Amino acid sequence: MKVQMEPTNTIVELDGVQCRVWNGVTEDNKQVFVFVHRLASREELEGLKEQNPPREALEMFVVYERPRDHPEHFVMRRWLIGAEKGKPTPTDYFVLGETLEEVRNSIPPHCVRLERDPNDEPQIVECWI
Repeated sequence: MKVQMEPTNTIVELDGVQCRVWNGVTEDNKQVFVFVHRLASREELEGLKEQNPPREALEMFVVYERPRDHPEHFVMRRWLIGAEKGKPTPTDYFVLGETLEEVRNSIPPHCVRLERDPNDEPQIVECWI
C-alpha cells in the first residue's frame, strides 16, 4: 500500500508519548492518520544511536539564525546539560534549514520552547528543552 502524507501542527499523546499527527491518503483514496514521534534520515538515526545522552543529562536544542559557520541557514544544535559536571556540552548533532520553521520541525515534539535570554549570543533565536 502506498500512502501520500502531509504533516499537521497537531500534537497528541499516544501511549504516553507526544506525537505529531500526519494526514494521509492511500492509493485507493482512503484517509489515514499517522502518529509520528520522530523523523530521521538513516544518517541521523545512526548519529542518534551513538549520541544517546546519559540518564542524568538534559537535552537542549538551540536554534541559531545565520551563525558564522553557516551564514546562509538557520541551524538547530543539540546540547547536553549535566553530562560533564553540570556544564552545557555541545554534541555533533545539528540540522540546517532555509527557514526557522524547517529547523523547528526537527525538534522532538515533547520539547518546550524557552525565550532567548538577553545575554545570549545575538545569533540565538530560541532554546528548547
